[in-house]
Amino acid sequence: MLEVQMDGNVVMSAYRFADPGYWFTLTAGNQNVSLIFNQSTALLYVVNRTSIISTMTKKVPTPIEDYYHRVTINDYGNLQQLVYHKENGNKWTVVWEPDFIAAQPCTVYNICGVYGFCTSPDNKTVNCDCLPGYSPWDPNVPQKAATLMWTAPADFDQCQSEITGDCFAMAAVLVESVCYKKRMPLLNARRSFPSTSNIVAFLKVPKFQKRKLEMAAKKLLPYLLILALNFCGLHAQILPNISLGSSITAGTNDSWRSLSGEFAFGFYPLQNNLYLMGIWFDKIPERTLVWSANRDTPAEAGSTIRLTFAGQLFLTYSNGSVQSVYGGAAASLGFMENNGNFVLKDGNSRVIWQSFDSPTDTLLPTQVLTNGQMLFSNAKGTTDYSTGNFMLEMQYDGNLVLSAYHFSDPGYWFTGTLVSNDSLVFDSNASLYIVNSTNDVIYSLTENFSAPTGEYYHRAMIDDMGNFQQYVYHKSNGSGWISYIPLDPNHVSKGCHPETVVNYCADPSMRNFTIAVIDDADFPFEGFADLDRVLNVDVEGCKVALMDDCYSIAASLVDSRCNKKRMPLLNARKSVLLPRESLHLSRCH
Repeated sequence: MLEVQMDGNVVMSAYRFADPGYWFTLTAGNQNVSLIFNQSTALLYVVNRTSIISTMTKKVPTPIEDYYHRVTINDYGNLQQLVYHKENGNKWTVVWEPDFIAAQPCTVYNICGVYGFCTSPDNKTVNCDCLPGYSPWDPNVPQKAATLMWTAPADFDQCQSEITGDCFAMAAVLVESVCYKKRMPLLNARRSFPSTSNIVAFLKVPKFQKRKLEMAAKKLLPYLLILALNFCGLHAQILPNISLGSSITAGTNDSWRSLSGEFAFGFYPLQNNLYLMGIWFDKIPERTLVWSANRDTPAEAGSTIRLTFAGQLFLTYSNGSVQSVYGGAAASLGFMENNGNFVLKDGNSRVIWQSFDSPTDTLLPTQVLTNGQMLFSNAKGTTDYSTGNFMLEMQYDGNLVLSAYHFSDPGYWFTGTLVSNDSLVFDSNASLYIVNSTNDVIYSLTENFSAPTGEYYHRAMIDDMGNFQQYVYHKSNGSGWISYIPLDPNHVSKGCHPETVVNYCADPSMRNFTIAVIDDADFPFEGFADLDRVLNVDVEGCKVALMDDCYSIAASLVDSRCNKKRMPLLNARKSVLLPRESLHLSRCH
């Protein structure tokens, strides 16, 4: 679709797939915008009330009157201006098209349809095939032939393992060291030189189609589209400095403590005789963990933490594998500070590494979260400390954002502080606020604070349900932390799986379902969550639209707009406080 939007932008989009646009004129903000095809000059341009604000056509054959002229958006999503000589012409000739589409035609979104694969060997023609393991919907129309994104530092084997272990992901793409897992249905698969020459794609295919996959891969994909915790007796000597050569062994109850005795650094015991290299509050019964270096790979008994004679900090697992916690310039000593920060210092007593610079799920007073730094929730409270589904990020644009990052969520809470070089500060008085580059407070999180640091321990953390909270614990008579401001039936935040897997696009099972209606419910729009939108319909019309589309599993009706959803379903919610009447239509086998 080509649209002159109300905001003044002229946009081309694969509108049936809720695409915000793959080409636009960047004229948003202008009023009374029009796209003009000038009869006298045959030039194509965008105007506002007073002037030309964007020019497409720069030159056309002359004299103008000797040619027929037309502008069209073709079936491959490209907007083109064409001419045909009236007397001796034998075909239409392109005189203008967007530069990037002319150079890379496969960049048009959904150019080859659902599960289609676009190739352009000469960067001019477009060839549409099916991805391995899929058959053409209409062999005579190949282009009839979407993203759950989770990113993490990954190599080839790790990315392959990620998609293998995720039942919601059908495909993944490894770009440099980032693994992007894709949501169903798959769109925009392509091979186009040189933009995809250093990218590896992975696709799940049923085992019975292995031979077919191998043949298809040769054709299409040379780049391989292929707690109760037991702390009894946990104590240690309080030494002013941790000297080079010092070590701690998991299972020995040794630790390096701060001079105040309030924090300890060492092996934090988990269930099943496993340990985390971490820092915890050491004077309260809960022994609350505040930092870990190996939250996703716990160590077994016999593993060691060592500050080597070369001034490096290593975690050596009992099987001999080594994790480098710090491997930079040689340190001269280590020190567990009274604020919960473990530091390494050089010969000039300058801090060259500190745990505060690599936080996990918790901030402590005097700690700062700078641009690009993040906190990640635990998977499940104090029983599973591995990385969970939620993230607090101090973004580079200055916004502090809470998001379900595992699902490409742009954020469900944010401060709106779009200021460069700002930071989240948890100061020595336990106040939380954001400062700009000149240390002016531009946003305060903690208000009406009445728990002095001399009497209370403080921490701020993102919990396993995605909430960012500040907690206090009375040092002398506290009995617990007080908040200040189903794949697994016992762990519902992991999500749910379908009770019955049905291929709605296969006959005869495609009609083997009913529609379940939930009032006051919605799946809040999150980027590319919508598969299609049908306008000017009521409840029954939305039902029909969902029943007739085998690719869509659910829909929400907002006013008179039916938003059909892609898989897997995310962010489903029900609230009587929603400002509009909405409903959720779900396929039930």
